[in-house]
Amino acid sequence: MIPIDFKGGDRMEISEAAGEVLARAYDAASRFNPDARVRIFRRKGEIETGFADAPQEGDASVEHEGMVLYVASDVGEGVLDTTLQHDHLVLRTEDRWQEPPPGPPGT
Repeated sequence: MIPIDFKGGDRMEISEAAGEVLARAYDAASRFNPDARVRIFRRKGEIETGFADAPQEGDASVEHEGMVLYVASDVGEGVLDTTLQHDHLVLRTEDRWQEPPPGPPGT
């Protein structure tokens, strides 16, 4: 995991699995628009991704493994990771999940 430090002192790391999800999204975006970037943000408390031509006000623009990512200021600090659900991103902190962890398989 490679840490990303933000201006306000927050730090986010991206797990290998989350990096793969972001790379697939980044590749898909660039096929349609070479200037498009992946934006990471929260919607209704969940981590979401979308495509953007430019950062929105307050976004951090960070480079991760050759990708330029825009990260909304409300994403928070922790480890960006995936769940057992296909390509579902969550933000973990040391003491808790900021998104509910998945239930046991088959539930």
